[in-house]
Amino acid sequence: DNLMQTLTTDQKSRLAEFQITKAIASMSTPVKLSNDQIKRVKTNWPKSDDLEAGPPACAEAVQQVLTTEQKTTIAKYRAMEFVKAAFGAAKLTDDQLKQAELIVTELTKDLSVKPEDLHKTLTTKVDAILGPEQQEVMKKLWPGSGGNPTGWGQPSVSPGNQGKASKETDKN
Repeated sequence: DNLMQTLTTDQKSRLAEFQITKAIASMSTPVKLSNDQIKRVKTNWPKSDDLEAGPPACAEAVQQVLTTEQKTTIAKYRAMEFVKAAFGAAKLTDDQLKQAELIVTELTKDLSVKPEDLHKTLTTKVDAILGPEQQEVMKKLWPGSGGNPTGWGQPSVSPGNQGKASKETDKN
């Protein structure tokens, strides 16, 4: 806050422009937008005084300029990042990562699927390619969810039945 008070109007404007440009790049990773696309996004970018618009409006501004191919590339990238993060402890082999990429490619063909539904299906399918040792690692990491990082498709887990779900899973 103190820094902002010391900046000139021009510096504040350049800082805001820099922050918007970085946010656009982050929301479109790994795709590189054309200069025309960036200009169009900035035209639709919510104004700084529109606090209610927030991140969804910013994401929508980016989505409006993407081609279908770019949207698919971004969806695949995000899905693989999810797999790597969710199953990192299982230490997927190169072959399993290739299998996961094929699964991701298939699942990201339909861009209308909600991210949470994509993650649910993706988690189930990647879980199915894990070896027994990897499944044990995941069960220890995610007790009460059967080793499933999202808990989808597993016994209901809440603070009141955490132990029950873990015991049910341990029996299997």
